[in-house]
Amino acid sequence: MVSAPLAAAGRPPLAATRRSRGTGLRRASICGLLACTAALALPAPASAADTDAASRIRTAYLLNFAKFTRWPAADASRALRACLVADVAFRGHASGALQGQRVQGRVVDVREFPADVVPVDADCDLVYLQAGRMIPLVGALTVGEGSDFTADGGMIGFVERADRIRFVVNLPAVRAQGLDVDARLLGVAAEVRR
Repeated sequence: MVSAPLAAAGRPPLAATRRSRGTGLRRASICGLLACTAALALPAPASAADTDAASRIRTAYLLNFAKFTRWPAADASRALRACLVADVAFRGHASGALQGQRVQGRVVDVREFPADVVPVDADCDLVYLQAGRMIPLVGALTVGEGSDFTADGGMIGFVERADRIRFVVNLPAVRAQGLDVDARLLGVAAEVRR
């Protein structure tokens, strides 16, 4: 039942303002991405004690990058393979947080590699390269450190802007591998190279 003040204001009853379930879920997903990105753009770590916080931020970004990237002809029954080429501390944190998550109907399967190993035969869908050196991997979304990473052909690079961890997207590199990044993710990037 609509209260008298609402009816007097000319607003429709509650039932007339409800949206379909799908529209609400899409809006919630977009709001969730934006809220997560705003929360993730936390100050960059100032000391070694803050390294754990930086790892959590990067890991959450990696999960969102996977959620908002489309791979060509992705088989929903095949796991999404996330390869982490990083130090032991980051691999331990990120592996625990990412393993088993569901992304676009696919389960995330994490593969860990030491920072000095190049996973050329690992069949990765997403690769995080902590050292920041770009390695070409067919069909894999490559994520690394710094704007030099994207300038050298990497797809997404973490950067510090105004003491916050943000990211830069190299759109031509993404498209060259047949991948597609959702416009909502591009909208929250610190920079998009076209």
